[in-house]
Amino acid sequence: MYENAYKKKPDSEEILNALFMAYVRIGNYKKQQQVAMALHKLRPQKNPYYFWAVMSIVMQAYENENLANSMFLPLAGKMVEKFINEGRLEAEAEVRIYLIILQSMAKFEEALKVLKGPLSEKLVSEPDFPSFLEVELLTKLELWTTVNTAYKRLIESNPDSWQCYKEYLRSSFILIDAHSNAEEGVVNCSDTAADDTVERVVEFLSTMVRRDRDSRESATPPQLPYPIRGPYLGRLELLRILKDRNDVNWNKVLGNPLELICQYYDQFGDKPCCFSDLQLYAALLSESEKQQMITELLAKLGIQSQDGQIVMATDIKVIQRHILLIQLSRYYGFHRQMEMEKCLSLAEELLQRYTDGLKFGESLTSTDQQYVDSYMLLLIHLLHDVAVSTKNDQYIWHALVLLEMSLTKSPTNSQLKLLAIQLRIYAVLQFVRIAGNQAHSARHFRICRL
Repeated sequence: MYENAYKKKPDSEEILNALFMAYVRIGNYKKQQQVAMALHKLRPQKNPYYFWAVMSIVMQAYENENLANSMFLPLAGKMVEKFINEGRLEAEAEVRIYLIILQSMAKFEEALKVLKGPLSEKLVSEPDFPSFLEVELLTKLELWTTVNTAYKRLIESNPDSWQCYKEYLRSSFILIDAHSNAEEGVVNCSDTAADDTVERVVEFLSTMVRRDRDSRESATPPQLPYPIRGPYLGRLELLRILKDRNDVNWNKVLGNPLELICQYYDQFGDKPCCFSDLQLYAALLSESEKQQMITELLAKLGIQSQDGQIVMATDIKVIQRHILLIQLSRYYGFHRQMEMEKCLSLAEELLQRYTDGLKFGESLTSTDQQYVDSYMLLLIHLLHDVAVSTKNDQYIWHALVLLEMSLTKSPTNSQLKLLAIQLRIYAVLQFVRIAGNQAHSARHFRICRL
């Protein structure tokens, strides 16, 4: 339709715009390029049309890898360089397209020159973008000393950026290995700011932890009203790397791993992310340390059963911390080691805590999940464990009834829905099996009568 309209009015900017977007929707990059150049010829003062053509050529490079480096990417690069030489680059998007082209052609040094040149002044929408892109380019060039110091600066300005901590530790251990193997050309000794020893890494991470604490304790008002996870996770990640490298002193460089994990729990135990964080570092603790940690932290919460009476949580944060400890107990395998009576006792306790905790979610909307839904999920899994070990289906039916009840309180909880679907399928299969057995028995009865 737009092609026919263009044939009748080849000088209509509106029709050409619509035709270009139509080709975008069907992914015809060559046609996009042709229409974009027609728009540029029609309105040469409008840079976006020209760069629509450039980006269409880049997309053709991604589509045809055989011709990418020999034809499409060099052509796109020359088109942008033409505008750079004429001083016609105007927008940030145009600079970003040029950086994309250079990276696609593996011209990382040229991309670094762009970031350090006058064109970088146009990169203003994301203040940290040039810094992150620079360190990414340095990593591809394997300039590990510069990479290490760059990531240290990024961590200091973005202390909660987990990806920066991971890359910082990676570059540090590359430098440590290169230093120990005395590989020439890998370590630049002129840069003394790089952390090329475990001691320096420990010192830097400890400094970041102290800085986080000081920013909340000594500053008035606090620079950050909440603790940041990055430095604390960085310490645990360092221990994990050292342990994987079979370092004999891995559990001594930062202190007792159990204490570090407990410190992390103290800071972030009421956050939903804490369980997935601590999962990564289960291997840092022995079985006895895991049991010790769970026991001590449960006692510290102050909601353990006393004289047969369950002490209920008084606020949501206590509930979240308790749920985390139950989740960790299950992840560590303690539930599978429990006797049936203890499993059922724990299931009964979780049901009571679930029922009592619903009061904290009375003001939630129907699309919100209840704060205590995780209690129900853990309860269902415990009942399933008991059903499997005893081969008694009554626990499955009990679990299904509880799931249906919990879905009336949290109708949008996808985990509850999935478990309910699984148990409903199980129920249907059981009914089919029972009906089949009854029919088989009735047939044998009729045969015996005959």
